Amino acid sequence: MYIKFLNIIKYTFITFIFFIFKILMKLDINYENIDFEDLIEKIFNSPPDEKSSIPISFDDKNLKDMHEALLMFFTKGMKKIYGNKGNVNLLSLNENDFLYMNRYFESISINMNYRFYDIQDYDLMYNNHFDIKEYNNLEDYCFKLKIDDKIFILWFNII
Repeated sequence: MYIKFLNIIKYTFITFIFFIFKILMKLDINYENIDFEDLIEKIFNSPPDEKSSIPISFDDKNLKDMHEALLMFFTKGMKKIYGNKGNVNLLSLNENDFLYMNRYFESISINMNYRFYDIQDYDLMYNNHFDIKEYNNLEDYCFKLKIDDKIFILWFNII
């Protein structure tokens, strides 16, 4: 019951963040203003483009906001490519699936990095990804998600 409650809160939070980004964040793609949802539709409705072939810039240069926008890009893209009724089982995806998704990120000059940890390696995971004193680079911001007995970590860096 508690896990279901946490999942509902997580889903509500993600939906809220997406709503905020949709309202506040516009992106510039190919020198046209395009909103976040249209960008996702445009990019994920076709195979990945060449590396760094889609120039985008964020209105807000804040790295945390950029990280959160990329998380939404990841979430929406994964649902579009690998979703089943709006859900994606990350544990069912293989290395090639993540490499394919990374090609979409590379088209916007971003590298998508991920790693799965066993739950018993929580301290190692924390030391590797969350024991950061200063957030000076995009890759300093990481996202973690517990899935069964695994912890999924996602982070990005600019190519």
